[in-house]
Amino acid sequence: MDTQQGAAGTIYAGFEVRDTASVACTMQGYFGVQMTSGGGQMLALTYAPTTGNGVSPTLVTLQPDTAPLNSGNDVGHAIFYMRWTDTCNTPETPANFLFTPPQLSGSFAVPAHLASQNTPPEVCGHVDIGPISPRGTQQPF
Repeated sequence: MDTQQGAAGTIYAGFEVRDTASVACTMQGYFGVQMTSGGGQMLALTYAPTTGNGVSPTLVTLQPDTAPLNSGNDVGHAIFYMRWTDTCNTPETPANFLFTPPQLSGSFAVPAHLASQNTPPEVCGHVDIGPISPRGTQQPF
């Protein structure tokens, strides 16, 4: 997770995507997303891909052996954003995001908090997922 910010009950989170393999790869579309509890159980949330602000699915080429996030060299990275509300009577508190890359069947888990924070977010009901875009693209919401 690269960024997380909120305003008036809505949380926006940006997720950096990079290629650690020795050959370039391309991605287009949307990550499949689920949120899980600390015990690995799927949380009762709904997820929907969305576009807006001129941001739509684009073919993105990820260069091989891309440097880690915030290493001073974010060249070759892609990004996608998610949005959810955090104001309800019984919010879910995910321990992990479970991501499935477009056109693939394998998933991987990412902690549901920024490295600089120890507490996971609170999520209510519905999550919007933006398309994978080149680094520097604005949020689709």
